[in-house]
Amino acid sequence: MVSGRTYFLCSDNLNSARTEALIRDYLLSLNTLFEFNPPDSIWINCRGFTYYPRSNECGPRSLLALSVFCCTTVIDKSILLPFMHTNLAQICRWWVGKILITASFT
Repeated sequence: MVSGRTYFLCSDNLNSARTEALIRDYLLSLNTLFEFNPPDSIWINCRGFTYYPRSNECGPRSLLALSVFCCTTVIDKSILLPFMHTNLAQICRWWVGKILITASFT
């Protein structure tokens, strides 16, 4: 929640607006609490690069995306682009390992 508004930041490595719509429809079908999913919430489909061949590195990349979302003061659909790199999967594996070994988040 930022300035009293709830934001949903969606990102998938195929940049599919359909994924955002599926998640939104699913949350609505669950009749979630008003506090979690208010009708005036703002949905942002965050852009990223699509790498080929795709790898199944969802876990480390998800942790990076969540960290970026939590630590930012500017909410924008381009929020993840500065963190994109062709070797993102390897960088994220190293980053998560460092966090686990040192018990510090940088």
